Formats: sequence, structure tokens, C-alpha cells
Amino acid sequence: MRIWTGPCLLALGLAVPACSSTAPVERELIIAPAPVACAGDPPQTCLSASEPSGDKWLMRFDEIEGFAYEPGFTYEVVVEEPPLSQEQAVVPRLRLVRLVSKEPSAAAAAPGPLAQDTWRLQSISDSPQDADWSTSGITARFHVGGGWVDGFAGCDRYTGALAVDGEKIKISAPTTTQKLCAREAATRQRAYVQALAKALSYTVTGDSLELKLLDGGSMRFRAADG
Repeated sequence: MRIWTGPCLLALGLAVPACSSTAPVERELIIAPAPVACAGDPPQTCLSASEPSGDKWLMRFDEIEGFAYEPGFTYEVVVEEPPLSQEQAVVPRLRLVRLVSKEPSAAAAAPGPLAQDTWRLQSISDSPQDADWSTSGITARFHVGGGWVDGFAGCDRYTGALAVDGEKIKISAPTTTQKLCAREAATRQRAYVQALAKALSYTVTGDSLELKLLDGGSMRFRAADG
């Protein structure tokens, strides 16, 4: 994962004795419409960013202060890069200066049973949660053609990178919008996104969806209008 540090592009987390700046610098960035999987175990979800010149890299969802990302749109933004802290040699967050454009993606959703509905969670096998998952309000939408899954995670929204190959499915660890949640809701949400990142395969039968998980468990959903 790489982000801006003055005139240089550097690996995140490395000390930077040679590259520093003393004044903010404005940069123009293009943010891709689909999130992507990035380093982590399980793989995390990141934004794909580039310069108009074509240089590309990955960045965390919270890397741009004041920027509210919604998958399915290509963004052109101007950001301000604050000076690098010479004492701590840390990479500062970028700050959104202005949104230049927000254009809907031309990627069409692939046809198929997985992508046809908003799905409501019904159960997670071997879950430590005592609550009835069917009343949690948790949902999932699988944008197969676009390459992401999103929905409501019990407290706030989430987005994860998605890859589907036949009945096989792979989801990067979803990123949430960092909304403050009550303890019970936060615990339930964490259990849900952790389970979702273990998805291995899926089966759709009528208005029911079952995800088989890497640990042998399963998640069951029902179509929202079913």
C-alpha cells in the first residue's frame, strides 16, 4: 500500500529521512469505482487511487479526511497533503479540498442469482452471539459485475471487495464507516464482518442464500422481498 509523501511515493509505515516538506501540497487524484483487496489476513479492503498521469497505488478508506466514498462511482478529487512530521517520520492523512467530479461506473452487474437481490441475514452457524440474527437488520448486496459487496452491518454501512468464480466466492475484510455503536451492536457487527470475510462458496435456492465458510460454518440469508 502506498500513499503520498511530498514529491515521493513511499511504502506505508516506513521511516522517511530523505523526503520531507514544510508546506501543504495539493494533489489531484482519481478514485476507482470498485474497492480492491489489499494486504492483510484476511485481505483487507482498500481504495484504488491514481494520478491523472497514471501512477496507481492503494490507500485505506480513512486515508482522505472528509472524503465519503461510495462504490460504483469514479471520483476526481483534489486533496491537500500536509507536511511530513520530521520528528516522528510518519505519513500524515490527506485532506479533501474539493470534489471535482463523481461519475457513475459503466460496469454492469453480472446476471445471476447471487446479484439479483438485497439479502437479509438469517443466521451464522457456531456464532457466539445470543441475539436472533434474523432481527438484526443486517443486509448484503453482491455487485458481481462491479466487484464489491455492501450493505448494513448492524450499526453502520460496510463495503468489501468481491470476487466470484462460478459458485466460489471471495470477500476481503469489509470496511465500515466507523460510526459509533452501542456495545452490543458493535460486537454483533464485528462478528458479522469477520464471518463474511471467510466466505468460500455460495448456493442460492429460491429466495434463500447460503454462504459456506472457510472454517466449516455457514451464513444464511433470505431475499429482502422474500
